Amino acid sequence: MGSPSAFVSYSWDDDDHKKWVRDLSARLRADGVEVILDRWHTVPGDQLPEFMEAAVRDNDYVLTICTPRYKERSDKRVGGVGYEGDVMTGEVMTTGNQRKFIPILRRGSWEESAPTWLAGKRYVDLAGSPYSEEEYHELLTTMLGTRPEPPRVGQGRLTGSTESAWQDTGRSSGHLAGRLAELSLDNEARQDFGESRVAAGVTRLDSRYAVLAAIPLDTVSCSPTSVLSAAMTMLEPGKWYDPTPDDHPPRYWPHSIFKVPQRRRSAQNAFFWEDPDYTTSSGAVASRLAITDRAEVFFVSSRGAGFVTKLRDETGVFLLGRILAECWQFSGVVAQLYRDITHSGDAHLCIAMVGTEGTHLGAFAKPFAEPSDPWYWTYVEPGGHDWTCHARNLKFCQTVNVMQMEPKKQPRFLNDFAESISLAYNHDSPRCFDKETGLLPARYFRNR
Repeated sequence: MGSPSAFVSYSWDDDDHKKWVRDLSARLRADGVEVILDRWHTVPGDQLPEFMEAAVRDNDYVLTICTPRYKERSDKRVGGVGYEGDVMTGEVMTTGNQRKFIPILRRGSWEESAPTWLAGKRYVDLAGSPYSEEEYHELLTTMLGTRPEPPRVGQGRLTGSTESAWQDTGRSSGHLAGRLAELSLDNEARQDFGESRVAAGVTRLDSRYAVLAAIPLDTVSCSPTSVLSAAMTMLEPGKWYDPTPDDHPPRYWPHSIFKVPQRRRSAQNAFFWEDPDYTTSSGAVASRLAITDRAEVFFVSSRGAGFVTKLRDETGVFLLGRILAECWQFSGVVAQLYRDITHSGDAHLCIAMVGTEGTHLGAFAKPFAEPSDPWYWTYVEPGGHDWTCHARNLKFCQTVNVMQMEPKKQPRFLNDFAESISLAYNHDSPRCFDKETGLLPARYFRNR
């Protein structure tokens, strides 16, 4: 199914209003709706009545931008707005498709701005500056067909369950385990471990990549629409990270601010932020941040975040430092989302490493050798240290209250993850802590 199309019907009230309509149309196009606008799709010499008739007839939706002037011209059948009113009411009469026409309130009250034939319709309220992100999301998901579905009949809310809770929280272990299974994150031995829509199309280095996942253990109290609206607002360009972190030091992160992928697109019950992989023409993406309407957050990457590299002999290397650095920053994204939707529950935080069998682990603390060190090769020869993973995939999860992270203070869960991952490769003792401080070294978290 291709992108939905929408024609915008509006009155030329003034320059500010025309600019507002163009900006809204541009945003909808960026979010996946093929918007048809007179200023973009007509040129001098075109037959305007023919354009208006085809635009109303041939597009999936018609957005009517309601203002007092629009109402006046539509009701009196004056000018282009009046002609479009004739065409639109005729379309409704002949097709019966009421949902094709979506009124948007821009100025004044609804009574002052709604043409008579639209007065009884449910409308989208985008009055005010800035307009409501939740209302915009309502408009967008309606046209994309991604509005939340109602619960299935017969699935009542269970009360008084004796099922044991996961980590002493309100969500049952069975419920959470089922959700992990849906995301292919339940069983590391599975061939399709880590494969889900959040990982689809992401560039892999020889089928190797990493997934960071945060799944709320308690159901969030706000609506799915509110979750996605909060995510859009939180990650608007320029709001989340700044390319000059010296001027705006991060609150939770070590030496860099999480660089949110810049191209946002809508998916079913979720938003994706992606960075294209410019090394291929296949349409793959280098990294993807995903936030679902359940307040689940995922980050998937291989090369894009520097999670995986190769040795000279083509052996794969998972870079522990970069994975932990991104995990710390990723946790800050989750914390900010929870704060914005006033959710204070714990998260099930996971690091999933896909395709680890036969790989090495890099980015150790000194004095242990690194893949970039010339003496590293003496350790990987037969008889050297066993730095090779024998498991098909790895997954390490921990229940974390991200709201308790302290600014610039290394969270304990990073050490736990580092120890678990290191032991999976070394089998005897972890090799990733600074011997003097017992912490992960600061150089783990610097951009490479």
